[in-house]
Amino acid sequence: MITGNHGNVHHLQAAGQLISSSWDGEFFGENERRARRYKTNIPAVLSRKGCNPIDVVVLDVCSAGCRLGLTGPLSVGSSVKLLVGGAPQLSASVCWSHKEAAGLAFDPPPPLGVFEKLLDY
Repeated sequence: MITGNHGNVHHLQAAGQLISSSWDGEFFGENERRARRYKTNIPAVLSRKGCNPIDVVVLDVCSAGCRLGLTGPLSVGSSVKLLVGGAPQLSASVCWSHKEAAGLAFDPPPPLGVFEKLLDY
């Protein structure tokens, strides 16, 4: 997690637009965030065991997870792999899902360099 006045925080704030912690959190019942979220619009591919990969859009991202735009629900609790451009494949689990969006928790969280690369898209 990125905290304090670490030198990279200013870079991250310049690369991505900070999202209010209550915008999508209240809608999905998440009242508090553990990490700052940054608005994005990154095309990605989501892979699930036993299913064909699907195209998704990373709508926002933080060091702990992301929110995806997609065309159908995912199974909550399922393990997935997210491939975003040239970044290493990210492992995650589905925290919540409905027909047009889903929330993922990275497992493990991406290293700082990978997180910054996501914000540079």
